Amino acid sequence: MRRGAQRLRSRVRGLLLVGIAASLAFAVALQWGAIRTFEWRLSWPPFVAAVCLFAIGPLVGGVSFWIVLRDLAPGARIGPSLWVWERSFAARYIPSGALTVAVRLVERERLGATRGQMLSATAFEHLVSMAGAAVVSLAAFSASGRRPPLVAVVVLAAVLAVAGGARPAAVWWERRRALSRAAAGTAVVGTSALLAALALCLFGWLVAGTAAWIFVEALTAGPAPSFLFLLGAYTFAWLVGFVVPLAPSGLGVREATLIALLAPTLGAAPATALTVGLRLANAAGDFLAIGAIEAARAAARRWRRAHGTHPVAWEIP
Repeated sequence: MRRGAQRLRSRVRGLLLVGIAASLAFAVALQWGAIRTFEWRLSWPPFVAAVCLFAIGPLVGGVSFWIVLRDLAPGARIGPSLWVWERSFAARYIPSGALTVAVRLVERERLGATRGQMLSATAFEHLVSMAGAAVVSLAAFSASGRRPPLVAVVVLAAVLAVAGGARPAAVWWERRRALSRAAAGTAVVGTSALLAALALCLFGWLVAGTAAWIFVEALTAGPAPSFLFLLGAYTFAWLVGFVVPLAPSGLGVREATLIALLAPTLGAAPATALTVGLRLANAAGDFLAIGAIEAARAAARRWRRAHGTHPVAWEIP
């Protein structure tokens, strides 16, 4: 029975990926004539700079995860935390995010965390990232002087409400289950840790929006959206892709949302091409971040061989 369910889930995931890829290909094919006639340009230094800036986002996400986890499991070191986060981050293209959580649970002993602490850290990390995206998007839309779509305001307000009420709800649930103060403290992240992670995420989203703006400016010769509007649109599109279930890494959903927001300014064809290009540049930044973490881990291994012990940041409790 379980094997049959696993086969069914695998087939559904495969069909979903094929469907998303086909929909993106169809969108490009539908606008291909206009894309060919659109005046493109490519300035390599800004393009490379955008990819490098996109790499900062995943690194910020990894550090944010460590900040939250360290509040629950003080023995968690930043080096192993980044490595575990990176492995789970690479698995995010599997629909529902189940594999991402599974990777973290398997590696929890490496970080000195319990199953409950790892699940709690994952939940709060995601809420903080979503709250950061919502704050940046609302602020950018408001400052741009252009009225955001009503659905954007509703979604962003809902995300902020859920994120704001998450910790009080968690504390209430712990008390309802009659846990001791010590036990409750191991499952609920402290306010100071959440604020530090939120500040870091706000910075990360500003960097990601800057990368998107540089990318658009580097590839188009015509009029481009303002920095503030593009920042709001990019973070909102990411947020929609994150909250929609079954969409691996928001693939397809994020692109459709961003195209809808950019098309009135750029036209459907350029908006489609730039959005697909943004996905590719974003993926290149992800691989760059993953490579940086793997390089740091390799350097820690060399240090251990030379000195007989790990660097402090990579010690395992």
